[in-house]
Amino acid sequence: MTDGVRVWFERLNAGSFRGVPFTTPMSERTGGRRGVTHEYPGQDDHTTQDLGRMATRFTVTAVVVGGDYDADRDALINALEAGGPGTLVHRYFGTMDAEVEPGQPYRVIETQDQGGMATFTIQFIRSSKPKFPSAVSFPRDRVPSKVNDSLLTSIAKAVNSIDTSGVEAVRSDMLTSISTATAILNEINSKISGAIATPNQVAGAIESLGNAAATLVATPSRTGEIIDGFNAINEAIFDSLGKVGAALSAQTVERDGTGQSAADAQTEARKIVRLLRSALTQSQGLGTGANANEIALFLFLKQSAAAHAANAAVLSPYDSQDSAISTRDQFDDVLEAIAAAGDDDIYRTYTDLRVELSNHLTIAAGDLPLLVEFTPARTLPALLIAHRLYGDATRSEEIIARNNIRNPCFVSGGYPIRVISNA
Repeated sequence: MTDGVRVWFERLNAGSFRGVPFTTPMSERTGGRRGVTHEYPGQDDHTTQDLGRMATRFTVTAVVVGGDYDADRDALINALEAGGPGTLVHRYFGTMDAEVEPGQPYRVIETQDQGGMATFTIQFIRSSKPKFPSAVSFPRDRVPSKVNDSLLTSIAKAVNSIDTSGVEAVRSDMLTSISTATAILNEINSKISGAIATPNQVAGAIESLGNAAATLVATPSRTGEIIDGFNAINEAIFDSLGKVGAALSAQTVERDGTGQSAADAQTEARKIVRLLRSALTQSQGLGTGANANEIALFLFLKQSAAAHAANAAVLSPYDSQDSAISTRDQFDDVLEAIAAAGDDDIYRTYTDLRVELSNHLTIAAGDLPLLVEFTPARTLPALLIAHRLYGDATRSEEIIARNNIRNPCFVSGGYPIRVISNA
């Protein structure tokens, strides 16, 4: 076996389910995205509506073999028939919560020619899927407590992982890491504060942490103050977006056409969501680090930013299904990656947060209009397009704002624009 093959081979896992071991000569994974394709009478074009991820399924060939194979076979059968989720150690995809997919029987084959061996074919489904909302408690109400649980876990892990009591070079590296992190947070904050023009204390908090960094790093017992400082900065950054979003959400904007005031509100709503998603992406762009302290610090920053961003996502206004669903999917990706990169406590808390936020945004999307593409056959005024689509010329302002149309009198024919569905 060559060195190149040995590297990946050594990363493979010994398969098991509920602690019952087996070998895995073959496995198949299926996934993708759910959606609906909309086709319209009298039009050659179509639109698609993304409804989120499909459930992840694993078809696993599991083999038990040996002198006591029959005991191992029976133990695996009992594990498969126990019902509900259990811990699956997948040879290629690692440890996860999974269950035998309801309605999909497992199969087990034994032959006399291959004595001492039983071969199972099992369809597992990953268990960390959104729960149905309660009649008395809604996901929106549960997100803040899940954010708090996630942050408490992350803070404790970071404080325990960072140690600056070593040689001077260790403290010097830590100061460099802090400088890198504060530069990125400063950039994120500048972009947000410049776009929404709301005063905040983020810049001051960043400067204060930077001034105190040398003293804090030189005193290992004060590591918690470094972590608390970065957490407070992330909270302030995303709180500024959340407050503006909440103020916009509180405005009453009629969905079926309100002229310039509605167009202005919708433009601001889209701006807040764009800033939120951009800040989330940028905060996750920190590297993995060159040493253990840097790795722990950068990992915490990503976790903290994602948690505070989740609070802002609940407060943010969404002007269409497309906006809410796209935001949900981005958070799904980020929170799933954070959960997978941590230990059991991080996995549990950030998975719980992902589930509740995903549920909230899915429910919110259901109450919002659908965005579709409309291609004018010829160049027309926005007023005429609005009248033909909605029977209301005042909604031209909405079309103009959504598509950044420079000259409302001449909306170019043959080019698609985004409009609210009238269906």
